[in-house]
Amino acid sequence: MAERLRYVGIAEETEYMQDPAPEAVVHLPFATFDINVTGDTVEEVPQGYDRVNEEVREAAYAVSGSIGYATDVNTIGYFLKWGLGGYALDSESMVHNFYGVNDYALPSFVARGGLDHTEMVYRGLVLDQISLSVDKKGRASFTGNVNGAKDEKAVLKNRDELITYTEKPIMFHEVKVEVDGKDVSAEIDSLSIDISNNTDMDGYGMNNRLPVYIEGGERATTFKHTLRFNNTKELEKFWGNSTGGGDKNGVKQFSVKYTLDRGVEGKVEIEIPRVYIQNPKHSVSNRDRAKQEINMKALPGDVTLSDSTKVRTDIYCRVENGVESY
Repeated sequence: MAERLRYVGIAEETEYMQDPAPEAVVHLPFATFDINVTGDTVEEVPQGYDRVNEEVREAAYAVSGSIGYATDVNTIGYFLKWGLGGYALDSESMVHNFYGVNDYALPSFVARGGLDHTEMVYRGLVLDQISLSVDKKGRASFTGNVNGAKDEKAVLKNRDELITYTEKPIMFHEVKVEVDGKDVSAEIDSLSIDISNNTDMDGYGMNNRLPVYIEGGERATTFKHTLRFNNTKELEKFWGNSTGGGDKNGVKQFSVKYTLDRGVEGKVEIEIPRVYIQNPKHSVSNRDRAKQEINMKALPGDVTLSDSTKVRTDIYCRVENGVESY
């Protein structure tokens, strides 16, 4: 009996819908892989002969879905590059710099999903949203939501053909959280980072059922911290004072930094230069511990890359690892 194998291989396209599709540069042992044809790909032709339409025609074709896995310090770089658009390798220090750019055109890539007996190839993918979440006592989980052009099949890889890294997933005890330079890691129960590109799935032209481009819209970088409700510090940041809401000058801004440190394997630093609290929420149930949920959003600010270059962006990620280039 043939071996059943599940994997997802990824590779950047040199141009949108590169043909033939590139082979994967790395394979991931995914936790979830859910990419499918989306929308109304078949259109019924209206007619008045009968109460039921008799003809159908081929309509616009596209795919969408998500990839999720327990992330590590190596593979996360691919998704940061494709999701943010800005990438610079510091050749002296071998530090990878990723940052959000204003270009609407985002890098496209191919995902090759090993699904038991067939490899499904999804081409022209663009990251609509990337999410990183960590719960206390858990591992760092990454999800990439994608929109793309088409699907096709290929031959399933053998296990010894897969290109994999040996680096282990990042755990909660390897994550440090700083607010305005102060370490608040011990206060955090869970955190999530979401970067939404709001991609436009209307990139069609004539003489082709497939989209010829997928562009990003407004980028929204948001964060959520869940922590113990044992003081009013976060509420006071939101209020802008120590007594209550409604202050005319109540919007306070601060910086947030996350460090995911795997020691000798490398580390990921995520810096948000300007952040404000959108809304704080607190809840109590019976005798359970009171918690608060702090929802934040990033604003653009000036950051300095590892080679001293200055850029203006809402999020900057610095990655140190053994990867030569992304």
